[in-house]
Amino acid sequence: TIPWAIAFGMIVLLAVPLALWGLSKAYLETDRAAQRARESERRAAEHLRALREIDRAILEGGSVQEIAQAALARIRVLIPCSRASVALIDEAKQESRLLAVEGAASASAGPNTLVPLSDIGPDVLESLRAGRVHTVPDTHARTSMKGFFDHLREQGIRSYLKAPIAFRGSLIGTLNLSFDGVGSPAAEEVELAAEVADVLALAVVQAQLSE
Repeated sequence: TIPWAIAFGMIVLLAVPLALWGLSKAYLETDRAAQRARESERRAAEHLRALREIDRAILEGGSVQEIAQAALARIRVLIPCSRASVALIDEAKQESRLLAVEGAASASAGPNTLVPLSDIGPDVLESLRAGRVHTVPDTHARTSMKGFFDHLREQGIRSYLKAPIAFRGSLIGTLNLSFDGVGSPAAEEVELAAEVADVLALAVVQAQLSE
């Protein structure tokens, strides 16, 4: 019986640390999940605050350029990027005009810079006209975006996000985010960009109606 007692004691001695390790692991996983949930809630609150600030700027009657500039400053805090811009699209002239710019190359490619729609590329425009956010994870890979975008690539831009600014199914502009690293933005960043673009659409339409 003594060997069995010794064996049982060894099992107990091994089982207790394993049980404690399991409890510790479960606690850490629960704590990490709680931290992720708190971070998600914090970011959601920041996103909502940014949208409300843009709404407030629209209600206060600022110019569409002032509203766009304020929106870009805010979105660059929430979505770290090298450059952010808002462009208005003129389908008749087949060009887009930069309305507001924040960040890299803002001096050489600032407000009022004209970009031919052919530089954006037909596949990108098709996606934007369909109401979809278009991303380019690597500007050194094959892409239909050329001309103006070659200039940005030379300035160190490695990936893009373009969110459609649309009204009643018509593409009237784009919200553009450029990054100095390769890769696609997170899903929540794409969602925020789309929401900001929707709010900016109201500001653009309101400015056009008041002209």
